[in-house]
Amino acid sequence: MIYHIFLGIKNFKIIKTIFFVFFIPLMLVSCVQQQSDLEKNSEENELRTVGYIGCSNTRETVEGYHHVGGKKMWDYERRYGSGTILDWSRNLDQVNKYWNVFDDNLKRYPKTNTIWWQLCIMNKDRTTSYENASVILNKIRERIPDAIIYVSALADYTDGVCEITGTWGLEKGKELVQELDTKNEDVFSGPVLGPMSLKETAKDGCHLSSPDGKRKLGMQMKEFFDDSAIKQL
Repeated sequence: MIYHIFLGIKNFKIIKTIFFVFFIPLMLVSCVQQQSDLEKNSEENELRTVGYIGCSNTRETVEGYHHVGGKKMWDYERRYGSGTILDWSRNLDQVNKYWNVFDDNLKRYPKTNTIWWQLCIMNKDRTTSYENASVILNKIRERIPDAIIYVSALADYTDGVCEITGTWGLEKGKELVQELDTKNEDVFSGPVLGPMSLKETAKDGCHLSSPDGKRKLGMQMKEFFDDSAIKQL
């Protein structure tokens, strides 16, 4: 029995030695790596100064932007589905999921000083007006008082018409881009995206194809926000 106790103590010491020699250093390396990753993510978040407002096409454009190496914009956000001007401008005294997502991202990227706003308008939303757009504009200013705001219409198509927007939705977007630019000193038009060819359009005739459509519009975004001398704070 004494022999077994001695053997157990001896085995415990061996296991303890193995633990301190091998596992403790691995744990330390893991902690250091995690800290390094946190610091890297924090540094990357500090560089993200361009936020965005829009719809699913907006989200896909931002996704393409990051795929081609863009660094300044927020990450693409799946919760931006639909996201028309009416969606962003209504029910503001209640829970508006779009502004909730925007606020989440603003907390994540506190250095945001520029907003890209894509004007998404459905063909059925014939009541969409400058007044609706002004509501959104004021909400941006409340959150980022000195923000520079860029506005774009949805991209044109070289073949066919998107059933969701129709021709009217695209043209109304272009009209509002000009009106917002003309009437507001902190608003500028651009970038102009597209046109999207059949290859660059998804099968639904509206969204960006992957990878061609996302790559094309993403590159246009990168050229505008990362590679050119646009006005930013």
